Amino acid sequence: FSPGGNRLYADNIVGGWVVFNGATPDTPVLGGWNVAGVTDVDVGQWIVRWITPFATANYAVSVMWAGNPGVILINAEAVATTHVTVRAYNSSLTGQDPQYISVIAVGRQ
Repeated sequence: FSPGGNRLYADNIVGGWVVFNGATPDTPVLGGWNVAGVTDVDVGQWIVRWITPFATANYAVSVMWAGNPGVILINAEAVATTHVTVRAYNSSLTGQDPQYISVIAVGRQ
């Protein structure tokens, strides 16, 4: 539906966000909200787990990075109600671990 301007709806509230250090093996969370933790799966791959799940897997995810000029692409590869998988790649399209990764998720919980 078309929401009215300047109104707050369950679908347009940030449901969780995190900033973590992807270049460190233990993947420390540097800040966040509604994040149970971040698991380092492989080089250039992490799973961000939400404390409160989303209502469906149809929520919006934005992923950004800083601190590593070798990264050319970062994205949310798989979105589930309880977590999101994040992948980062270098120019050879192999996994790359940037130092700072930010993930923001918006949607109904």
